[in-house]
Amino acid sequence: VPDGLMVPCGPAEAMIVIDRDTGRIFDANKAALRLYGYTLDEFRAMHTHALSADAVRSVPPDQEGFLYIPERNHRKKDGVIIPVEITGNVYHHKKRTIAIITVRDLTERKKAAEAIRQSEEQYRSLFEHMLEGFALCRMVYDTDGRPSDWVYLAVNSAFERLTGLKASDGIIELLLMVFEPAEQKRCSQHEQGIGHNRPGDGRFHQHVLPGAQGSQGNDQFG
Repeated sequence: VPDGLMVPCGPAEAMIVIDRDTGRIFDANKAALRLYGYTLDEFRAMHTHALSADAVRSVPPDQEGFLYIPERNHRKKDGVIIPVEITGNVYHHKKRTIAIITVRDLTERKKAAEAIRQSEEQYRSLFEHMLEGFALCRMVYDTDGRPSDWVYLAVNSAFERLTGLKASDGIIELLLMVFEPAEQKRCSQHEQGIGHNRPGDGRFHQHVLPGAQGSQGNDQFG
């Protein structure tokens, strides 16, 4: 191991010291041993290519010697492939080019992102297929802080069918531009009921129009 380049053992993230010229692994901390499942002696006998589950490709550092690989697949000792993010710095040490890299396991982050994506898909499916017309709105306040109108941010297909408004047209229409005076007055009463306590807070509200089947015929706000 090059003198003075022992990687610290304490950090929770996996850290590895590499000879950039040969690809040989000089050192690794305990977090790296836990992540990959190798012993330190096994690591020191390895080339970095042995960790990669992707086609090997070298990523040059920037002008300040910083390395960043947003995602690459690595293979652990047991054969399990994990997505990782790699950051590091390149140093010139005793006629050698050394990289000290930090490896972050992205498995849990990607699982969380996928769970969010699936949840959003389920919500979108419910949003698009419900019988009632549904709109997500933002309250608009006058100069005295009183709720006076709202802006449509998103609407479903049933809402488009019932009102003639089209999301594809980039809906930002105000209530007063859409509804007849009688409906404006009734909706304004709803606004006063839900908005008088916190003027100017820019809250979001749900506007539900009765559908053709099984509707109770009322507007609801959340």
